[in-house]
Amino acid sequence: MTTPITLLATGDISPRRDTPEHQFDAVRAMLRSGDITFGQLESVLTKEGTGQLWTGYGQRLAGLPDDPDAAANILVEDGFDVMSFATNHTMDRSEAGMEKTMAAVRAAGVGLVGAGMNIDEARAPCVIERAGASVGFLAYCSVTPRGYEALPARSGVAPARARTFYEQVDWQPATPPKIWTIPYPEDLAAMVEDIERLRPSVDLLVVSMHGGIHFELGTVAMYQYDYSHAAIDAGADTVIWSHGHVAKPIEVYHARPVFHGLANFSLLPKGPRGEFYDGSKTFDSCRTQIVRLLVDDGAITRVSFLPCWIDERLTPEPTPAADPRFGDFVRFMEWSNDHAGLDTKFEVDGDEIVIGS
Repeated sequence: MTTPITLLATGDISPRRDTPEHQFDAVRAMLRSGDITFGQLESVLTKEGTGQLWTGYGQRLAGLPDDPDAAANILVEDGFDVMSFATNHTMDRSEAGMEKTMAAVRAAGVGLVGAGMNIDEARAPCVIERAGASVGFLAYCSVTPRGYEALPARSGVAPARARTFYEQVDWQPATPPKIWTIPYPEDLAAMVEDIERLRPSVDLLVVSMHGGIHFELGTVAMYQYDYSHAAIDAGADTVIWSHGHVAKPIEVYHARPVFHGLANFSLLPKGPRGEFYDGSKTFDSCRTQIVRLLVDDGAITRVSFLPCWIDERLTPEPTPAADPRFGDFVRFMEWSNDHAGLDTKFEVDGDEIVIGS
């Protein structure tokens, strides 16, 4: 028997602000309260390296830390124990930027998964021991720009790619097609192999996936179900997706939670036309959350999340049940799951939203 532990998880994090040491002031106590706190490191922590053509903001140096070691230490001070670096921005500042970031994060004492100097390192797990329990983490990226996937002799991320096909399903010209997305067989097989190899040596196994369709409310791509279900069938206890930039549906598959998209946790919210948040109106990307999993004797016994709100300061703040935005979050998640055809139940317990089957 092991002592019960609490695992916390958040979405995308990027220290792009003037005072990153204050980025998590409102939630620091909560993040530190977890026995293990997991996050998604969205961007590099250095200006070193060469900007790549395939990136959105990767060539811009504005906002990137001048001191990667100081930026990594902030993550530790804010309570993070392990992070995924499998993202579409891992190589934005080329191999040099990726290597500098990984070195700084690991030197600070944070575990890092999903990226490496070769494919073996990118697929390697991170295992953390707490109160007699071992928790294993694996991470993969589905939205890899060309050349960002790791190879035997090339740095990059552990890929979980998908192919896209379009089928005309209405006889009328110009009507929207059905979009099919199918995992790369070799990437799916590699993920399953990693999970099956790790499963016997850990009490709990967490798989992080960076992918899906960003900013599209309530939509889960076909390949997300394929990867998520295969991961759980292979032995994962939960699957956590990031990259969506808005809160996405939550599925319960074989009694195990699948978060199809944790929202930005510390990234500047954007509106439906790509405009940046300025506080003048409400954006769907302002909603974010801290997932809380209670684990007892190697099993997840309770699944919930704490609703938060992020604004132009990039500072997530809890929205307690008395805040009108809390009820809005509940309704949003109910709509989102209904839109995706999922019947997950959401219940309010204090200031948390509990996920049922």
